[in-house]
Amino acid sequence: MVWQGRRYPVVGIEQRWRTPQGPGFRVETEPGIPFELHYSERENVWTIQPIAALEFGNRDRDKQEGESDHQDHGD
Repeated sequence: MVWQGRRYPVVGIEQRWRTPQGPGFRVETEPGIPFELHYSERENVWTIQPIAALEFGNRDRDKQEGESDHQDHGD
């Protein structure tokens, strides 16, 4: 697998699923970085996303949803 110009050998498939658009996979790569791969059969295009980026985005969203309306501006 190649992502952002760098080759990541896939050492295992942790999960696989199918959506109406095509198959999806969660894979583990040789340096230990997990990725989600999605294939759009209609467009003949693969989408690759590192799992850490997905989890980071979810943490940011959860933090924003959990923040209180009161913000301390140091006044």
